[in-house]
Formats: sequence, C-alpha cells, structure tokens
Amino acid sequence: MDATPHPPDATAPSVELLHWPADADRREELRREGRPRLLLLGPDDLPPGQTALEDWIRLPASERDVSARIQRLVQRAEPTDELHPGEVVVDEGGIARWARRSVALSPTEAKIVHRLAQAPGRLVTRDQLVTALWGDRPHQPHSLDSRIHRVRVRLQALGLEVRTIRGRGFVLTTTTSADPT
Repeated sequence: MDATPHPPDATAPSVELLHWPADADRREELRREGRPRLLLLGPDDLPPGQTALEDWIRLPASERDVSARIQRLVQRAEPTDELHPGEVVVDEGGIARWARRSVALSPTEAKIVHRLAQAPGRLVTRDQLVTALWGDRPHQPHSLDSRIHRVRVRLQALGLEVRTIRGRGFVLTTTTSADPT
C-alpha cells in the first residue's frame, strides 16, 4: 500500500496520514489546527472517537481503499454552506480555525465562538451565551451585543457570520448559508 496521498488538485486540503496510536500527539495538533487526517491502524488496534475531519483504516489496506478514504476527507474539509459540530475550532490560545483559515480572538470572543461552534446552524440563546461568558456574575445589559459585534467583524475573515434571531439569540453560519429561520 502506498501511504502517500495524491489529491486531485493542488489547492485541495492535504490529508495527513498518521499511525494510530503512535502518532497520538500529532493527531491532537492537527485536530486543533482543523486539518484532515487519516489514522492507519494495525490489525489489533482500536480506533479512537472521530470528528468530521478524521477517518481511519485498518492495515493492510489496498491503495484504492486508502485513496477513497482520503478523497472523502478532502471533500469534508472543503468549505460548504453547512457547518457541522467540530468544524469550527477554537484552540486554547484563542485562535479560531475553519476552512484552512484562522483568526485571533480575545478570551471573551473565543468563549462566544466556542459556544456558537458547538451548535453551528442552530440557535444559541442570549441566556446561554451570557452564562458561558459571565455565569451568575452581574453584567451590563448590552455587554453581549458589543461583544457579538466584535466577533462578527473577526469571523468575516473566516467566511463565517453570526446571525441574530431577534429576541431569541444567535446562529453561527457561513456567509453563503441560507437564512436559518
């Protein structure tokens, strides 16, 4: 089996091939970066839980089967109009990543994006965001609105937006998504 990925196009996201469990540290690093990866398992290795940008195959495997898994990961990694949980990643340093792009966020912005990214395309209520930011501590009534505004500006660089559902909350979508309501 040839373990070298051959994407059809140089602009397609590259898929990293990792031996599991030996490359566990590299897997975590790639997960934080939002990069697709194919885990190569030995005959007796158990696969870990996966995300949308990860798949696994047991070795030995045919080149055709490996290529099919790689192509599926390439397709998943390409930006679409629909977001899925786990696609937008916010790391411990406050870097948000999606579609091979990244942007730095303040700690408060990172909390907002992290919470919205847990349920992309679905309503996150104002109360849920307030709790994620301040818990039970007091805050100004319009504090969330000003922070959402800053998040919107930052997420433009990723091709993402935060839509307001008046009187209810917010939805994280791509800039090309249809209205979620």
